[in-house]
Amino acid sequence: MKLLTITVAAVLLGMTLAGCGDSATGSAGGSRNPQARVDPQILSDVAAGAFPLPGPSELRTMRVTLASIGLPNAACGGENVRDLNNTSFRFDQARYADLDLIAAKGLTEPEMPQPARASPSCRMKKLPSFGQWSELAAPWQDATLTAANAPSVVATHARTAECLRRASGLKVDDGDPTVSYLNAVDYVLSGLSSAVLSAQDQRKFSLVYARCTRGYFAELAAQLRPMKRRLVERNRELLERFAAQLAALGYVP
Repeated sequence: MKLLTITVAAVLLGMTLAGCGDSATGSAGGSRNPQARVDPQILSDVAAGAFPLPGPSELRTMRVTLASIGLPNAACGGENVRDLNNTSFRFDQARYADLDLIAAKGLTEPEMPQPARASPSCRMKKLPSFGQWSELAAPWQDATLTAANAPSVVATHARTAECLRRASGLKVDDGDPTVSYLNAVDYVLSGLSSAVLSAQDQRKFSLVYARCTRGYFAELAAQLRPMKRRLVERNRELLERFAAQLAALGYVP
């Protein structure tokens, strides 16, 4: 288990399509086609992929991320991702957790196999705005750091940590309870030899996390939402362009 491996969608995508697409920074370069009409749900999904939030929108973050891997791959003669609604492809659950998903399915699920990658140059041509879209990870990481250090979020740390400690028996740091807890869970489960015991403990640790961190994630999401709105407006042309390219490849929300 590695519960903190992936921070945001674009970080992992940057490894799968490294160097593909436009090389500009997160600002929305290029011109807008005034005749273009972008499906609002596809645009919302693309924004969720660039700027993930805690809560149920994580399902859209995962879906659009998998589509950004699978659709250009299929268009270049390779295979698509088997299931765009697969929820094993989690992002930083210390900052963007979907607690209802965690309560239902646990902190992790078995990962589905990824398709072999087609030609990078072909995938770049099929999804040319991918590079700029992926670089939106940088301003979102900055926004997340700012939000996580807001006084209203920090004020939830002590009670969140105490709840996690009391319910799990693990050592949890008041300074950053979600990161500390997930690291502790990783450490404990990695040392268990019995698969059955590990599954039982993982279920317990998952339910504890879903119960104890709701106040923390509510405050963090409240801080992040206005930041996301500003970044969406600042990068609207890029997001619309990327949404249109995904739609042309067959993306259905």
